[in-house]
Amino acid sequence: KLQRVAILLDAAGLALADGRLDRPHGDNALERFREALQIDPGSAAARRGIDRVFGELQQQANEALLAGDLALADGLVRRSALVDPDNAQLAEVRQKLEAEQTEQARIRYLEAELQKREQALARRNAEEDARRKAEEEARRQAEEQEAPRDNALQLSQGLAAFDDGDYSAAYRQLKPLADKGNAEAALKMGVMQLYGLG
Repeated sequence: KLQRVAILLDAAGLALADGRLDRPHGDNALERFREALQIDPGSAAARRGIDRVFGELQQQANEALLAGDLALADGLVRRSALVDPDNAQLAEVRQKLEAEQTEQARIRYLEAELQKREQALARRNAEEDARRKAEEEARRQAEEQEAPRDNALQLSQGLAAFDDGDYSAAYRQLKPLADKGNAEAALKMGVMQLYGLG
């Protein structure tokens, strides 16, 4: 009996040193320590070994929490609970994990809200740009529609001033039209330049 316990404790120690705390099934430290306890319920070495498996799992859970790997930490806490569900350290790590999970959920919520607001702002900006472009296009089209009437009036006034001998007024009215390519305004401008009028 004692020899079998010693063999199990040695095998458990090797598994523990190899990192096989509670896995794989059938070849891990926890199972060997528990087998030793079944044979010798008073084995302090087996109880310390189970405590050590629990402690290693808790340490790994804490390291996973510090690294921000909540899924790994959660798995390690669950595995620890299978080793010693009543251990006070388990409750502490669970509280840390739950607090971190709550914080991560809050951060995800805030990021989602920020993204929604950024999308809404981008939509509003796009709508404002589209509205502004539509207004500019409408204004441009209105100016284009008014330009021929204004040009006709300006040409009429420039020709009347030319006929009346008011060459400086004719120059002011006809020069912009001639620059835009109006042939009649250009002809009158040429006459004024030829004869030094205006």
